[in-house]
Amino acid sequence: MIDGSTLDALPHLEQLSFSKDIQWANGLAPTLAFVSTIEAPTATLHALARAPSSLACVRNVIVAGVSDEHLEDEVLRELPSGIVPLWSLDAGIVHPRLLETITRMPSFTSLIASTVYTDDPVHVLTLTYHAAGLGVWDRMAHLRYSESENDRIAARLVVRVASVGRRIDKAVRAITDVVEWAAETGEMDVTPLPVDVIVDAEVDAHACEQLTQMLAKVAVDGTIALGEISIDRLIAERSHSTSQ
Repeated sequence: MIDGSTLDALPHLEQLSFSKDIQWANGLAPTLAFVSTIEAPTATLHALARAPSSLACVRNVIVAGVSDEHLEDEVLRELPSGIVPLWSLDAGIVHPRLLETITRMPSFTSLIASTVYTDDPVHVLTLTYHAAGLGVWDRMAHLRYSESENDRIAARLVVRVASVGRRIDKAVRAITDVVEWAAETGEMDVTPLPVDVIVDAEVDAHACEQLTQMLAKVAVDGTIALGEISIDRLIAERSHSTSQ
């Protein structure tokens, strides 16, 4: 058991590593206000994520001591939500909802993981593509499912394209790869995965056209049911009002 106040009293503590799960004295987690990189077991990270004032400046999270023996206990489901943007995550197995969280972060650029937890499939999974997140989407498309290949990660997929940057071809390819990955199943006669795409109004029209064409090709074999690719009206309205 560790007294969290002892850690908080250390000046300039920027990196912290725990090899085993930590119990905090009096049940009080430390604030760790200046820690930018933390390595800890899943349970410890979850406890810190639920402490409202902990790890306000964390940028890099590493899950320590992942074991295949109790896989469900190793699933990372939450991350500390600090006041600075998170940059990277190194974890063995992640929950689908965590993928939603990290893809919403415009500055998140690095995901190291091998498995996504599919014992608890979600009804609707919303993933957001940012230009800086190309590597994250490349990694997602190669995550293996924790259960049999007959299980999908979600019953419906929503892809939100916030920005693509200059590498339009790579962005479109990465998004398409993740859509195909989410639609994977070992069954021969399978219901198409419903896929909706929302593109922010500021995204280049050429990118939107390319994405439409690529996903239409995927839909031909019946693995996905592609809805109409739409523009995010809130962003469009905000852009319009700003220009006036």
